[in-house]
Amino acid sequence: MKLSNEFLFLALLLLFTSLVSFYNLGAEPLWLDEAISVRQAQAGFSEGMTLLSGDVHLPLHHVLLWTQVHLFGISEFSVRFLSALFGVLAVGSLYVLGKKLYSKRVGFLAAALLAFSTLGVYYVQEARLYSLFMFLSVASLLAFFTYVEKPTKRNAVYYFVATVLLMYTHIFAFFIIGAQFVYYLLVHVKNRKKTLRWLLLHSLLFVAFLPWLPILYRQIFSVIGHFWIPQPTLVSLLISFHEFSGSLLIVLAIFCIILAYSYFVYRKKIVETRTSFFLFSWLVIPFFVVFIYSQFFTPLYQTRYFLFALPIFYLLLSVGIDRVCSCVKNNWLFPVISLVFVLLFVIALAPQQTTLSKDDWRSISAFLKEQVGEDDYIFIHPFYHQDPFTYYFDQDCFSQTNVYVCNFEKHNIVSLNNQTSCCSDDSLLTSTLEQNTLSDFLTNTIWLVSVRSTEYVVDPGLFNYLSEQKSLEKHYVFTANHDNRTVISDWGTIDVWKFS
Repeated sequence: MKLSNEFLFLALLLLFTSLVSFYNLGAEPLWLDEAISVRQAQAGFSEGMTLLSGDVHLPLHHVLLWTQVHLFGISEFSVRFLSALFGVLAVGSLYVLGKKLYSKRVGFLAAALLAFSTLGVYYVQEARLYSLFMFLSVASLLAFFTYVEKPTKRNAVYYFVATVLLMYTHIFAFFIIGAQFVYYLLVHVKNRKKTLRWLLLHSLLFVAFLPWLPILYRQIFSVIGHFWIPQPTLVSLLISFHEFSGSLLIVLAIFCIILAYSYFVYRKKIVETRTSFFLFSWLVIPFFVVFIYSQFFTPLYQTRYFLFALPIFYLLLSVGIDRVCSCVKNNWLFPVISLVFVLLFVIALAPQQTTLSKDDWRSISAFLKEQVGEDDYIFIHPFYHQDPFTYYFDQDCFSQTNVYVCNFEKHNIVSLNNQTSCCSDDSLLTSTLEQNTLSDFLTNTIWLVSVRSTEYVVDPGLFNYLSEQKSLEKHYVFTANHDNRTVISDWGTIDVWKFS
């Protein structure tokens, strides 16, 4: 049977997507959030779910990662495999969605941009929930438009399954579900039968989420007023747009498309569809709702939380390019502009794929194993970074319920107790000794491992306290660029200070 050009192009695109997604998948060390996810997944199922319910995340990714870990282990490649796979599925799903709503060429371009997106690939190669979230957002949208077009029982089941999975992935999924719910009601406001079916379908979705609802209630109220995220500014919105785009050059190219699109709309050569208005609202409203909420209540604005919108961002960009090229009526313009955009995305992605950027816990662990004496103390600061450090330093301790106890009893590793204030002689540590204050640990050599150390050097803290009490002997810097140790940014930088 002769294969169609569409199938060959899609297969080629998915092949390149797979190469990009799985390239050097295990090269980067696990960073904090990944290590926490892996340690929770490595626990027994009920224990892991208990740990998760005390966190702020929903359970689907944890269940999938738990299965992956218990079948294939906790190597960097293994724990990131599912994320990479969902990244490939997201690209394929976006092509299908673009083709369904617009055309084959719009679908191809949107899928290609997602495949080579710097932001998308970064999270596709992370053992976290964001790649799954991105895929399920596209799957739910595809199921939604399939149901809108043909509201059969089969399509209702498809939408129900995709949306239930989405609900159990991230709390921002309710932006997606809410938008779809309102859009359908507005379209079929005069059709009572369809409206009742839609309400029934969402009643079933509510019932499906009921088991987690009490836990979600506790999770939400546990972070009100004291979440770790800083309050966003207008610059935060610009940064998100830049991160979605990938580079300043791409931002400029997008603005050129926006200007051309606006011109043709003004000249009434472009009359946009209701679907495009819905997708634009679906894309933009969550950013502004969370931004405004974060000004008055607990800040929740982080670009990665909006990764579900990344495929639609590229879909609308592709639609804009398609509309502009159709107005010019040049058969070669769309392929040329599409190729330029794809090349810009590849150029922006290349440095990211060839430069390591996460905290280098692998190198720090190997270094300290060689340098630390038997009676020396290792201080990990802040305390929660014991998880990624222990993944490389001692995987037996990493598998324990209380990693702090194991680390201290086997390796003299301590941190400031998360309930203590910093820093004075009486500040409590995570050791198991009765004499468990900072002043009790000053007699031996101390190796202070300080993550993003400028935060603790500028402000009075553990570094300042140890500098006053002991003699600073050596300072080592472990940066994001593992090859030449040149500090390229504060992110990915860890300092190791030796006090004697």
